[in-house]
Amino acid sequence: MKDVALVYMSKYGHTKQYAEWAKEELGIHVVPITSFNAAQMLSYKLVVFASGVYGDKIQIMDFIKKNGSAINASRIMIAAVSWYTNGSLEAKKKLIEANYPDNFKNVVPMVVLNSGIDKKAITIVEKGQLTAASMSISKHEERSSDDINALAIIKGYSDMTSKDNLKYLKEAIENFINPKKPEVPAPRAADRPMSAPVPPPKPQPVELKPEPTPVPQPVPVQTALPDISFAIPQIQTLTCCSN
Repeated sequence: MKDVALVYMSKYGHTKQYAEWAKEELGIHVVPITSFNAAQMLSYKLVVFASGVYGDKIQIMDFIKKNGSAINASRIMIAAVSWYTNGSLEAKKKLIEANYPDNFKNVVPMVVLNSGIDKKAITIVEKGQLTAASMSISKHEERSSDDINALAIIKGYSDMTSKDNLKYLKEAIENFINPKKPEVPAPRAADRPMSAPVPPPKPQPVELKPEPTPVPQPVPVQTALPDISFAIPQIQTLTCCSN
């Protein structure tokens, strides 16, 4: 990753620690903000600007906005080192809304790296801000993972600064250099184009055969019998009388 630079601003040392780990583990060029000028951006394919977050304000954004005309928004990334959970989408959305100018939104990627608070080094004002933040979080009816993580850090229970967190930065840089092609989901059955309906079979013409001509039946001939009554002798009835 020699064509990638990480420019950092560190107030209490957490961001500087991540920068040194990034140089060691990822092989990227690391430059403190005090030694960087916007013209140097031309030497890199990607410049990651990293700093701590205080009151949801990303400290290094002041430098970026001041040099906005010389900074190509399509070639930078923001690394926000804070008490928010690594890779938190909710925190990312909140920080983008609070810090990005309009021309950065949907253009400049952001990665959130979990960190800690050096309570011995912070100012009285910052201690008051932490107390206010703790009271605000405590009022939440349902606490998110970010809330739980923040309370643990504010109260000094944990410091989440870890070399293992670099995997989120590494993944973000690799996705920037070699963006993954979005997977095209297989169309659902309801989304698939419907094939043309199969037309019903055309009725086949019925060949009408001519009915056979009926054969005339012979008419029975009735033969008249000859009158032979004249040939039969008349029989006279003889009456015999008895006395």
